[in-house]
Amino acid sequence: MNKLLSILSSISLLITSIPTLALENNQLILDEKEKDHLYSKYATINLDELNLKIGEVNLYTIRNKLDDEKEVTMFLLVELIKNNDNKDKEQEITELIKSIVKNFEDWLITLPQLPLIEGSKTTGNLSMLYLGENNDIVGILNIENISLINKNKNTKYELSNIIRDTDINNISKLNKEILEENILQKNIKYGLKETYFSIQTITYESAIAKATEISHYSGFVIITFDDIFKNIKNTATELAQSDAYNSEQSNFKTSAIELDIDLGKNNFLNSYTYMDYSLNANYYTQGMGRFNYTINQTQIDPKYEAYKNTNHVKPKYKRINLNENTTINTFELMYKNVNQEKTFGTLTTRWLSDFKFEIRLNVNTWVWATAWNAYWARAEASMAILEIRFS
Repeated sequence: MNKLLSILSSISLLITSIPTLALENNQLILDEKEKDHLYSKYATINLDELNLKIGEVNLYTIRNKLDDEKEVTMFLLVELIKNNDNKDKEQEITELIKSIVKNFEDWLITLPQLPLIEGSKTTGNLSMLYLGENNDIVGILNIENISLINKNKNTKYELSNIIRDTDINNISKLNKEILEENILQKNIKYGLKETYFSIQTITYESAIAKATEISHYSGFVIITFDDIFKNIKNTATELAQSDAYNSEQSNFKTSAIELDIDLGKNNFLNSYTYMDYSLNANYYTQGMGRFNYTINQTQIDPKYEAYKNTNHVKPKYKRINLNENTTINTFELMYKNVNQEKTFGTLTTRWLSDFKFEIRLNVNTWVWATAWNAYWARAEASMAILEIRFS
């Protein structure tokens, strides 16, 4: 108790933005006068309003990890999902699990007294307070009178005994079936069967495999995998070309990449904020000549020999915010004389739905030539995007 009060005192001195906390009956209590500092009207999870119930929890399967606060917290939250048959609550608990897996250091957690000796039993309260910068989680989770035991009831073994290879590579889609099949194939040599486990929680960084009730195993294993967006394909437009004599002509070419966002837009944006890329633009007008540029995050200001004519908007690198629909005018070249010629291109990203994201290239050419001279008007353009990366 004195140790916890000392921790809270230190935090309050170091982080002035955290409101006043008190400890009553082994629970974190928020001063009523300070609630406005902690609560956000944009919050999706209010810990005060969860009203969760929990039955008796057997910690035997993690008996060798009871000194690991993160492992114990994760185990208790998984048990909460089993004891609350409410889809809304299940979703909120799942979000808490994601947060703890990813940013455990952002949480202040008071665990109940644990039954450290095999065969023992304890009762206590669980308190959780989120201290991170994500305004989606507010309030304090207090669960009273949790009954904890440390008993080998059914002679079950830890799931980690048969799921030993927890790193999965080359995953192109994130869903329960694909993950379970990959886990099974990598661990079948250890005796794993498909009925022994199921996937409970999936993020873009990890997933939780939990032992099934009908198996001889218990507990859970955290599965990690490579970034599923690390090998996004390249795309390029065809050549847009216009030629005219004593007439007006135009042409347009487009090319797009459509990405499946398996876990939905919100989960995607929790993991990724920006898009970087390499862009090649090749364009030409007869009056101005040909230009060929490649730009990327490290090659922002390419060196080139420019015409003295000012009707040339050169490619300039811009990082893309994934939270928004974005259109970038990548280049524009215009020639005006007796004949007129113009070419331009755009890079567009947009959300087609919560589960579809599009990256599109457009190039346009337009020319006009008069009969007053013997010259044709010509324009060309093409564009390619490569090395697309999310971060």
